Parts: sequence; structure tokens; C-alpha cells
Amino acid sequence: MRRTHWLPAASLVGLMALHGASVSGEPGTGLWLLESCRGDYGDDGKAFCLGYSMGLADLMFGQQKICMSPDVTSEQIRLAVEGYLRGHPQQLNQHPAMLVIEALGSSFPCR
Repeated sequence: MRRTHWLPAASLVGLMALHGASVSGEPGTGLWLLESCRGDYGDDGKAFCLGYSMGLADLMFGQQKICMSPDVTSEQIRLAVEGYLRGHPQQLNQHPAMLVIEALGSSFPCR
């Protein structure tokens, strides 16, 4: 799938995942995103994490803030975000968008 088509699809997946999702964490924090990414809220949470991460990846890729090879999968993007969140527990009180931007920047830097 070409990255230029990810944003609309990712946005739709994220919105569908939010509809009816039951979340016990505090939305709007890195901890909540980590819980979503690792599946604490079931498939809806994982779908939200995937869509959220892909949407930001598409935006950053389009602005040439990150560099990814064409064979990078959406699951690799989600795993990069989840791994970053797990590795930075002291930052989980921050806004998830900032954490995803940091995760993607460190995982897919432009050289």
C-alpha cells in the first residue's frame, strides 16, 4: 500500500476503533496509548493504536520528517511506537501525539 493512501484509511480505522470502545485508562496520555497498542482494550484498542500511529507516520513521511522504505508495514510502525512507549515509561504522562512523533523519528530517521 502506498503511504500517500494511508492517512484516510488510518483515520477511518481510528475513528471506527473509538466508536464503542470501552477504555479504563485516561485518554490523551501516553499510558493510554501504550495500553491500546499492547491490546489491553482488545482489538479495538490495537486498531486505534495502528490507525493513530499510521496517520502520524503518513503525515511525517509526507513532510520528510521520517524516512521509511517502501516495505515497512503498518504492524512494524505500530510495534515501533509500542516499543518506544515501553522503553520510556517516565514519559507516559505526555500527550500521545508527541510520543508517537518521537518514536517514529527515532525508528525511521532520515540520514
